[in-house]
Amino acid sequence: MTALTTADAPVSARPAAGRPGTVRAVLRLHRAALYAWAAVITAASALMLWAYAALAGPASDAYRRLRACDYSCAYDQDAYLAFKDASTYAHWTVTFLPLLVAAWAGAVLTARELESGTARLAWTQSVTPARWLAAKLAVPAALVTAGTVPLVVLHHLMWDAGRGGNNLAWHDILVFQANGPTTVALALFALAAGALAGLLLRRTLAALAVTAAATGLLWYALNGYRAWFWPPVTRTTSLQEGPWYGGLTTDRGVVDAAGTQLPMPHCVASWDHARACAGTFERLHVTAFYSDVQPASHYWPLQLSATGAALALTALTVLAAFRVLKRHTDGTGNTGRVTGGAARVTGGTTGVTAATKTAPARTFTVKGVFRGPVWAVLRLHRPALRTWLGLVVVVSAALLWAHGPGFEHALAESRYGCLAQMDACDVATGPWGSQYYSVVVALSTLTVSYLPLLVAAWAGATLTGRELENGTAQLAWTQSITPARWLTAKLAVPALLVATGTALLVALHRWMWNDGRELLWGSWYDMDTFRANGLVTPAYALCGLALGVLAGLLTRRTLPALAASFGALLVVYVLGNVDRASLWPTETLTGRHALDPPESVQVVESGVITVDGTSVGGNTTCTQFGDAARLRHCMADKGIADFWTTYHPASHVWPLQLVESGIVLAVAALAVAGSYALLRRRTA
Repeated sequence: MTALTTADAPVSARPAAGRPGTVRAVLRLHRAALYAWAAVITAASALMLWAYAALAGPASDAYRRLRACDYSCAYDQDAYLAFKDASTYAHWTVTFLPLLVAAWAGAVLTARELESGTARLAWTQSVTPARWLAAKLAVPAALVTAGTVPLVVLHHLMWDAGRGGNNLAWHDILVFQANGPTTVALALFALAAGALAGLLLRRTLAALAVTAAATGLLWYALNGYRAWFWPPVTRTTSLQEGPWYGGLTTDRGVVDAAGTQLPMPHCVASWDHARACAGTFERLHVTAFYSDVQPASHYWPLQLSATGAALALTALTVLAAFRVLKRHTDGTGNTGRVTGGAARVTGGTTGVTAATKTAPARTFTVKGVFRGPVWAVLRLHRPALRTWLGLVVVVSAALLWAHGPGFEHALAESRYGCLAQMDACDVATGPWGSQYYSVVVALSTLTVSYLPLLVAAWAGATLTGRELENGTAQLAWTQSITPARWLTAKLAVPALLVATGTALLVALHRWMWNDGRELLWGSWYDMDTFRANGLVTPAYALCGLALGVLAGLLTRRTLPALAASFGALLVVYVLGNVDRASLWPTETLTGRHALDPPESVQVVESGVITVDGTSVGGNTTCTQFGDAARLRHCMADKGIADFWTTYHPASHVWPLQLVESGIVLAVAALAVAGSYALLRRRTA
């Protein structure tokens, strides 16, 4: 509090300086975040410049060579894969990083000062509430825009230079947003939403959560409905040509003899739709296919429409923030609900302190039993506990629906005459068909894979960093609770809750996935499916909790601990995904069967054996020929004696699960040991 008060003092000491004083105060108080943002921009820009200058050209040449010889000749696979990996990282960075940074800035700049009381102090000086909020919005808006625009420009240059070696089209979700001003508009909305959430909630962590949810909803809405932001073009194709695929499609169907557009029959999904749909086309008098598409020439109208919608919502959010501030203050900041809110936050902290003071007299005197600290953790973090239980209930309900009614409806749609009659599926399934089933399954899998990890890292950083930051931990240590016992409660209680909830979700997901294999796409080794079906997700959740606790003890501040725990968990997570196939010995398939391994196996590597006995990996020569005579001719021409493939069969799923879980739990154990050692050294 003292440091923040001192930092605010120059603003009131130099009233003649006018507006630059508030700007300088924002930059001075948050210079660490400014340095981090500048470092991120520099790293991302260097990555895209490297991909643009050194990788795009060789990757495009390699891809053109591969296509020119009908995928039957060798090509520079390393160059192609290097550019693909670099561009993938660039897509994700430019698409989501500015949004996260802006949401973080908006929530922290308002909620944290209201929570700590420094906003009220500034309002008693020469800074009015409106001017205070304007600085909290204008400064980060300028910095976020100045940093995001170069990233968007560099991304567009990189993508355009490597278009020949890039498998993502202009209308792909990541490419579409990262190549235009929509990213900047979404970042500004995240900033405004964070400021509004901070004013309404006056608590930093709650404002961060609400801002992330609001930004995610807008991102989903803009990308899910962007195809309707501009009038599409209708393309008509003959029955012999089939439906037109390509571009951004808004609608697709058939046209009858009268020119009426009808929904697409389900039989078109068949490989031989001309024969499968013969009866349906004759009954409906179908003469052609139609497709409503957005061509590449509509890119900028779509971009500008999405950007305008995001900026309009941003303006409304900023207006709402100023209205909330004005309604809760009298223009000077001396009275009003915001001031009272700050007082209530301070009072809330005092209440926590009082509860911590009185708790030892009631329960902490029971030796050998952790009932006291356990109850304190549950009581102080009731909202987080209720939120976690609510999420577990909602996801469990979705998984149970996908296993029961959803699966039955989708199964009926796939079996009941869908290859013969267009209207039979509607009669059989009603409003719940395979489309709803697949969406629920996909969202549930993503939730089970990622949510426990984020919750655990959040809980770990909050439980230690926040109490060290506001002083309640030191107060508890002066009572009958020791630092080690305090830390044990901070680890054991959330570990039990997170592990129990995660285990339940994993069990339900595996039950749903095993019984729904007939309808589900993908295999056991797919990244999200592998995690959501096994022990690795609870292990990663416990690791995230341990890393969060350690980060909280190291930084003694909530927000830096959150960032550090997320970053550390992401590193462990990426390393686990990259090296998973090497955690258990693979099996090898040789001969002609190596060209077509079973769909149930995870192919790790493949290659050829030359006539002189040399084994060469990653060579795709001759693998496209299914005809035996052409294959033998190609092998003789290229000097190939045989083929080989290394793979993981489905029986390796549990060895891989157990080994990866053991490694992740070992990392968690090291983090826990480091937490106790650090706490012991600081409290000795």
